[in-house]
Amino acid sequence: MSFSNIEDKFSGIWRRVLNGMSLNALTPELIEKWATDKRLINPVAKLADVGAFHTTPCIALTVEGGKACFPTIPVSGDENWQIRRKQHDDLPSNM
Repeated sequence: MSFSNIEDKFSGIWRRVLNGMSLNALTPELIEKWATDKRLINPVAKLADVGAFHTTPCIALTVEGGKACFPTIPVSGDENWQIRRKQHDDLPSNM
Protein backbone atom coordinates (compact mmCIF):
# COMPACT_ATOMS: atom_id res chain seq x y z
CA MET A 1 0.00 0.00 0.00
CA SER A 2 1.42 3.40 -0.94
CA PHE A 3 2.16 6.08 1.64
CA SER A 4 -0.41 8.48 0.16
CA ASN A 5 -3.08 5.76 0.28
CA ILE A 6 -2.33 5.14 3.96
CA GLU A 7 -2.46 8.89 4.63
CA ASP A 8 -5.85 9.07 2.92
CA LYS A 9 -7.15 6.29 5.15
CA PHE A 10 -5.74 7.98 8.28
CA SER A 11 -7.47 11.21 7.20
CA GLY A 12 -10.71 9.29 6.75
CA ILE A 13 -10.47 7.93 10.29
CA TRP A 14 -9.83 11.44 11.65
CA ARG A 15 -12.79 12.87 9.72
CA ARG A 16 -14.96 10.11 11.16
CA VAL A 17 -13.83 11.07 14.66
CA LEU A 18 -14.53 14.77 14.11
CA ASN A 19 -17.91 14.20 12.48
CA GLY A 20 -19.44 11.68 14.79
CA MET A 21 -18.34 11.67 18.36
CA SER A 22 -16.85 13.30 21.41
CA LEU A 23 -13.10 12.89 21.71
CA ASN A 24 -13.72 11.59 25.25
CA ALA A 25 -15.46 8.56 23.74
CA LEU A 26 -12.52 7.71 21.47
CA THR A 27 -10.84 4.40 22.38
CA PRO A 28 -7.93 2.41 20.96
CA GLU A 29 -10.34 -0.43 20.23
CA LEU A 30 -12.56 1.84 18.14
CA ILE A 31 -9.58 3.21 16.18
CA GLU A 32 -8.38 -0.35 15.53
CA LYS A 33 -11.85 -1.33 14.30
CA TRP A 34 -12.04 1.63 11.94
CA ALA A 35 -8.52 0.89 10.67
CA THR A 36 -9.56 -2.71 10.02
CA ASP A 37 -12.71 -1.48 8.23
CA LYS A 38 -10.40 0.55 5.94
CA ARG A 39 -8.32 -2.59 5.31
CA LEU A 40 -5.20 -1.25 6.95
CA ILE A 41 -2.89 -4.16 7.79
CA ASN A 42 -2.14 -5.22 11.39
CA PRO A 43 -3.59 -2.18 13.20
CA VAL A 44 -2.42 -1.66 16.78
CA ALA A 45 -3.75 1.34 18.70
CA LYS A 46 -2.56 2.50 22.13
CA LEU A 47 -3.09 5.46 24.40
CA ALA A 48 0.00 7.66 24.29
CA ASP A 49 1.31 11.09 25.18
CA VAL A 50 3.01 12.50 22.08
CA GLY A 51 5.27 15.51 21.72
CA ALA A 52 8.84 16.60 22.27
CA PHE A 53 8.33 19.43 24.77
CA HIS A 54 4.68 19.45 25.81
CA THR A 55 2.85 16.23 25.24
CA THR A 56 -0.61 15.81 23.78
CA PRO A 57 -2.74 12.87 24.89
CA CYS A 58 -3.70 10.79 21.87
CA ILE A 59 -4.32 7.37 20.46
CA ALA A 60 -1.31 6.21 18.47
CA LEU A 61 -2.17 3.88 15.59
CA THR A 62 0.51 1.73 13.99
CA VAL A 63 -0.21 -0.22 10.80
CA GLU A 64 1.95 -1.90 8.23
CA GLY A 65 3.59 1.00 6.39
CA GLY A 66 2.70 3.89 8.67
CA LYS A 67 1.76 5.51 11.97
CA ALA A 68 -0.77 8.14 13.00
CA CYS A 69 -1.77 9.96 16.18
CA PHE A 70 -5.34 10.96 16.92
CA PRO A 71 -5.58 13.58 19.70
CA THR A 72 -8.05 12.87 22.48
CA ILE A 73 -8.39 16.54 23.40
CA PRO A 74 -10.20 19.19 21.34
CA VAL A 75 -8.29 20.85 18.51
CA SER A 76 -9.32 24.21 19.95
CA GLY A 77 -9.95 25.44 23.45
CA ASP A 78 -6.97 23.65 25.04
CA GLU A 79 -6.15 25.87 27.99
CA ASN A 80 -2.58 24.57 28.33
CA TRP A 81 -1.88 25.27 24.66
CA GLN A 82 -3.25 28.79 25.00
CA ILE A 83 -0.97 29.45 28.00
CA ARG A 84 2.09 28.19 26.09
CA ARG A 85 1.10 30.25 23.04
CA LYS A 86 0.84 33.41 25.14
CA GLN A 87 4.22 32.71 26.71
CA HIS A 88 5.71 32.31 23.25
CA ASP A 89 4.06 35.48 21.95
CA ASP A 90 5.39 37.42 24.95
CA LEU A 91 9.02 36.50 24.14
CA PRO A 92 11.19 39.31 22.78
CA SER A 93 11.18 39.16 18.99
CA ASN A 94 14.95 38.65 18.80
CA MET A 95 14.81 35.17 20.33
